[in-house]
Amino acid sequence: ALVLYAVLGLARVQVRVAARYESWLAPLIGAVTGAITAVTGVFVIPAVPYLQAIGLEKDDLIQALGLSFSVSTLALAAALGHSGELLQPAVLGLSALALLPALLGMA
Repeated sequence: ALVLYAVLGLARVQVRVAARYESWLAPLIGAVTGAITAVTGVFVIPAVPYLQAIGLEKDDLIQALGLSFSVSTLALAAALGHSGELLQPAVLGLSALALLPALLGMA
């Protein structure tokens, strides 16, 4: 799916979603993205193409993507932590420590 998305982007294929379809399509896209994320841990497809297709301005698109990625990451972390076996406190601490270089780089 990611390779297909990349090929479509390189071919400059642009898909548009009319505003009248957003009210029922957005929850469907969210549910499909959530299901794919639960199975694969990848939260790009189909959320990113959908957000591009609704015609957001550049700054709004970046904000929507950031919000989507943040919420998806937190939901995935909660799901991993819920089982207790996949996200143990020691692993969580090491993961937080590994974020420090990234945060320093962003600063």
